Amino acid sequence: MLGCHDGVVVMAQCSWLSHRTVVIGCAGSGKSTLAAVLASRLGVPHIRRDWLGLEGSDEYCAAVAAAISADRWVFDGAPYYVEELVYRRATLIIGFALPRRSVMRRVIGRSVRESVGLVPTPPHLDRRWRAWLDPEHPVRWAWSSWPERRRELHELVDSGTAGEATVVSLSTPAGVNAWLDGRGDSGWLILSP
Repeated sequence: MLGCHDGVVVMAQCSWLSHRTVVIGCAGSGKSTLAAVLASRLGVPHIRRDWLGLEGSDEYCAAVAAAISADRWVFDGAPYYVEELVYRRATLIIGFALPRRSVMRRVIGRSVRESVGLVPTPPHLDRRWRAWLDPEHPVRWAWSSWPERRRELHELVDSGTAGEATVVSLSTPAGVNAWLDGRGDSGWLILSP
């Protein structure tokens, strides 16, 4: 299969079949949606990082370690504070590198639904309207962290942190579907060290 991105064509296998997958990207990029789709298609547990406790806490680290000890899973979100544990076990790392306007449209829509109670949120996170003032609220966080999140996948490959995992970059919403369908359309590519 071919993967295409910004006019660069890369020979690649386009399989999303993986025993242990990590989906990373900016807040609102579509991590949870894609992770849920992959977990369902593969019949594996969907591990939602935000539901494992306060990031960096002992509870969080223990919950991550227990979850990834299984042979098959999809991990939803960058494994902050436990990168070495999660990336070392991953066989596939998928990262979103969507345009800022796409990310902001998604994160604002989701945040509004969370604020009015249409979407469940982890118990340790406040998503009511007043929480929008917090610099770490998903809308504000997505805006400020977008450039860094776009570089994250390349840094994983360049630093060797991705290990032996296949690393896929998804750069357009259509590219996500093309990759899932095994098509060599533009909007995704496999990065190699």
